[in-house]
Amino acid sequence: MCGLWGYEGAPTKAALIGKTSDRRPVGFSAILFIYTVFGNSLEFRRRHNTYYSTLSAYASMDPVGIVTSSEIVISQWLGTADRELIRRLPNVSPVLLDIESWRTMILEPYNRLGPGVYIVGAKIEDEGVVAVMERRKPMLRVVQPDNDRLGRGRS
Repeated sequence: MCGLWGYEGAPTKAALIGKTSDRRPVGFSAILFIYTVFGNSLEFRRRHNTYYSTLSAYASMDPVGIVTSSEIVISQWLGTADRELIRRLPNVSPVLLDIESWRTMILEPYNRLGPGVYIVGAKIEDEGVVAVMERRKPMLRVVQPDNDRLGRGRS
């Protein structure tokens, strides 16, 4: 099992309180808390060409889309983070993510997002994107156009 930055095992106690080893950047020690809070049962699904790609709660550096007004920009997946942690990080901007469904436990069905409903993410400058969570559920934002950027029409 990989941790947030691809190293084996969960983050150390020193990393959680801001004292990091030389392997982990100091600015992201707050995000290391994600792994121990959300574990590995939270999953997100996004359409990747003709199949669904699964993103877990921790960083996999897999491609994930950021929805803009004119296109979908590809970035790297850094996992999930609580809303309160994201507010404390510098150089973070809110974005909408190209994710179609999510679930909290492996045995539960996926919660599909309807047309115009997006998961809120936070773009960390020059690093990638995290999904913003409020307690154990992702933050959602509703946008009102007839057809959304993911091609889901209103019926």
